[in-house]
Amino acid sequence: HGRSFRDHYDTPCNYDEIKFFVEALKIPVIGNGDISDLATLQKMLATGVSGAMIGRAMIGQPWLIGKLMAEAKGEKFISPTPREIGAIFFEHIARLKELLGSEKIAILQARTLVGHYVKALPERRKFCIAFNACNTLAEIKKLCEEFFSVE
Repeated sequence: HGRSFRDHYDTPCNYDEIKFFVEALKIPVIGNGDISDLATLQKMLATGVSGAMIGRAMIGQPWLIGKLMAEAKGEKFISPTPREIGAIFFEHIARLKELLGSEKIAILQARTLVGHYVKALPERRKFCIAFNACNTLAEIKKLCEEFFSVE
């Protein structure tokens, strides 16, 4: 990772440190840090890493890896529509419920994710306020269908 545990997220990734380890070690090195688009992926790969890992940039856009892979090959990537993003967000919450075994805990966890999924919504603030008032998956599904149907 291009930062130490003492650094914060606003500390830029140190690609020179990653390159140092790539050159010093005889094992594959996977690079991580600040990868959010094709330019930052290429910057990471230029260090000589065997692969790259994406963290925070994936939150709210799980299609990012597909997008970067397509762009790296010079292929066109079609971003999901708002309706599709709403469906992906709802599925994320439904799977959290399965994983955590609790609808209530899944909804509480989803409250930490909602801002990432609604970045492109024209009424994102209104959505977040309404989302935080939801107590069931049924309420969230209805809300997602209402707000993400804008195209």
